[in-house]
Amino acid sequence: MKADFCRRILAWIIDALFPLRCPFCGDVIDRNAECCEVCFAKLPFADLKDSCTRCGKRECVCGSVPLITMTRPVFYYEELASHAVLRMKFAHRPGTAIALGRFMADAVQKEGGSWDMIVPVPMTKRKVRRRGYNQSELLGRSVAERLNIPLNTALRKTRETKAQHTLDEQERAKNLLGAYQADPALVQGKRVLLCDDVLTTGATLKEGAKALLQAGASEVGAVVLCCVERNRV
Repeated sequence: MKADFCRRILAWIIDALFPLRCPFCGDVIDRNAECCEVCFAKLPFADLKDSCTRCGKRECVCGSVPLITMTRPVFYYEELASHAVLRMKFAHRPGTAIALGRFMADAVQKEGGSWDMIVPVPMTKRKVRRRGYNQSELLGRSVAERLNIPLNTALRKTRETKAQHTLDEQERAKNLLGAYQADPALVQGKRVLLCDDVLTTGATLKEGAKALLQAGASEVGAVVLCCVERNRV
């Protein structure tokens, strides 16, 4: 009884001092919510009926040898969703990843299937120190908690690369070639769900999946917060 009372008091203090806020407008929301009702009505949810199920894009980017069995984007990279990503990454708002990750977890649940672990797309230690956090890992932790699936940082980035958003499609693929390495002891025989913030050309997910499969993963899927579509109608 005393322990339960103390937990309730601690939860009340946390809510009072560090309330969860809508990742899109900043209003205080319930601890179990994803966002406020006003923003929810305006969100650019991805319509997947005309998209490739493997890469999650309307213009398929799988290539001749598909490495990923399923990619689930939640939003199109526009309006409220793109602004939330930019604030999370560049305005030092890591806390928004909690609510944003819940959207991703809900999307994975709707897809069905089972996964042994969530693996975030990694950043180099230097870049993590500069930003203070890896936003893909924060999103992945939220997804893992919601789905009750272990999060594992089994993938690491082995070298510094140029920022992907500064490059065209061909340059993006070359930029990341061989940039990731996975730990066989952690992924051998496992069904791995990659987690990232934005899907543009698919180069990041492809290289991550390649490293995981080479290390012995039995299957690789992906969930991303936003998808960039050049020709969305």
